[in-house]
Amino acid sequence: MSTGSAHRSVWEENASAAALAWAGDGASLEVRRTPRQADHLLGTLHGMDGSRWFVKAFAPGHDRYFECELDVYRAAPAGSAPLLRHVEIDNRVLITEECGGGRLGDLDSRSQASLLNGVAPLFGKLLDLPAGSELKQDRESFHVARAAVSAHPIAKALPSADVVLELLSTQEPRRIHGDFHPLNVLVDDGALHAIDFESYGDDLPGFDIVRMAFNPSLQIDTGQRLELMRELSAMLGADRGPTDRELAACCVYWGVSCAAYFSSVLAADPEGAQHSPEVPVLATEPLVQAAKFWNGEL
Repeated sequence: MSTGSAHRSVWEENASAAALAWAGDGASLEVRRTPRQADHLLGTLHGMDGSRWFVKAFAPGHDRYFECELDVYRAAPAGSAPLLRHVEIDNRVLITEECGGGRLGDLDSRSQASLLNGVAPLFGKLLDLPAGSELKQDRESFHVARAAVSAHPIAKALPSADVVLELLSTQEPRRIHGDFHPLNVLVDDGALHAIDFESYGDDLPGFDIVRMAFNPSLQIDTGQRLELMRELSAMLGADRGPTDRELAACCVYWGVSCAAYFSSVLAADPEGAQHSPEVPVLATEPLVQAAKFWNGEL
């Protein structure tokens, strides 16, 4: 049995059936509503004995992302990701252990502060794995994102797309998570585990550094954000980390891209914030953080 199944597509029904078949008689699947329902199915699988697992399935046409995520789960060092329990290739389904402590970004400020020391080591464990994509992002699309946020009051405090792209061009790409932020880090008995590896591959480490350190879901003060940024940069090794100006450019790139994307999500589904309360925050706050960092106001 699956819940939250109204108006689901054939591929979602097939993926749900595959997950339920693996879990056995009497299992149920609680499907979560997310901004990316068109290409992902996310949910919690409940076994008859009280066991719980996390389910992620990919829509047809997203095989590359499914294969990337699967490869990283298989290559990730022990303890850096939830345990992969089952793979269903035909329906692009991954089933992992569900971590009982929730997402780092959903915790209260005191709990987050107590776990910050584990974030940089987790980031370091996930660098340069023999997995992921060699494809690099189309940087020129940043011009479109920059134009999309131009009407925002804070946009005038941000540099042009050309200035940002020039600073990015001086930096060395590495194999990184590609979407390393507090809502993609799970907590289990005080240990941190990363999830959502479909973007793993060659890119600038500075993106993951600022995406984590300046993420609005972290309820920490400016000093803690800067300290976390330094700790993450140190994981890159001596003389391999970006300069502060390069990190500021990464922050602007992330902030603008993030705000443009989530603004479009809100415009397409104004009610979506009821199910994903982080969406309206991510449509604005990253721009504020990026402007402060770029202008030396942190």
